[in-house]
Amino acid sequence: MTKRVERSDDQSLKGPADGKGPNHVLRELTDEEIQRLEDAIDNPIERKYLVHWVSLSIRGVVRSSTLPSSRQLRDDFIRMGREGRQWIRNVSAYPDIFTPRERAERDSLIKAAKAFCDSIDFRVAQAASSIKAGQPKTSPALEIFIDNMIGVAKKAKILPSTPQRGNAVKKSRTAKGHIIKSAAEGPLPPFYRFVLEVVSISIEIISTSSLSGPQKSAAISVLPKTEKALIKAIVKKRGRVRAYKEGATGLTEW
Repeated sequence: MTKRVERSDDQSLKGPADGKGPNHVLRELTDEEIQRLEDAIDNPIERKYLVHWVSLSIRGVVRSSTLPSSRQLRDDFIRMGREGRQWIRNVSAYPDIFTPRERAERDSLIKAAKAFCDSIDFRVAQAASSIKAGQPKTSPALEIFIDNMIGVAKKAKILPSTPQRGNAVKKSRTAKGHIIKSAAEGPLPPFYRFVLEVVSISIEIISTSSLSGPQKSAAISVLPKTEKALIKAIVKKRGRVRAYKEGATGLTEW
């Protein structure tokens, strides 16, 4: 049996200590999976550092899959704001039936409710901006995932490069509808090869962990389904490759 290593102290996806409640447990990276990551990234990097950030990124993908969508958030915020303002109108309609102490308490509540409703309006605008018509935006969870991988690359002094246009991707091998291996012509940049390996291992870990079927599907859906989507997400987060310069502790952006 393959040994599992580098236990994490993060308990956010582990069940309660008494064994009760939902069992949301992500398994740990195996020695074989860690070796695959080290082989893919090509440059020496501290194993503990690598395991920490890859594990943290996979947990983030699973955690984000339990959150409501932007559309759900927008609708819920609109409802909260509407109900809050209705409460203010109802309470304000009876100015003379309360004692002075009760009026002071009521006025304090109304002031707090108005401030809360104003903040809800801001939340509605934030949620609405992410569901405008047109091409779907890269999910925040995937952006964080890619950003973490760029951080690992900086530490390993690997440029966050993607395949050149001349090495265009024709067709990729897939697992559960997601890319697992690139079919790009020519050698892949180490960073891009590393990210592909992380995506593949993420799918394996999520699929073989103690999560419900719907949660597995929701978590895996956060990951890019095509190389085009993956490359787009990387380019958006990394900026210009020539802006990365070698520093004392790895690559930095200038």
